[in-house]
Amino acid sequence: MFKFVSKALLPLVMDKEARKKLQTLRGSGNGSPPEAAPPESERPPAEKREMTPEREELIRQAKAVHRAKAKILDDLSEEDRRKLHDVALRELRRAQKKKGGG
Repeated sequence: MFKFVSKALLPLVMDKEARKKLQTLRGSGNGSPPEAAPPESERPPAEKREMTPEREELIRQAKAVHRAKAKILDDLSEEDRRKLHDVALRELRRAQKKKGGG
């Protein structure tokens, strides 16, 4: 059930390319392992990283997608929003119990 809800809600917050990348990172992608990111200790702090034009564009696109997807939730009635919230919480708790987290 959690996977069902997760897959249903994922398009609300991620575009198609981001979902493909997530699948690849989770290992269900094209079969090649993802490249490992350098350890956090080797990366410069976020405020010292150079903001490349590609990164700026990627962030701009991500924000636009997020706004567009959030608009869908804005159109829900209070009752539907409450129901969606309840289902999401129930499924998150169920997944947490499955993992042994409580």
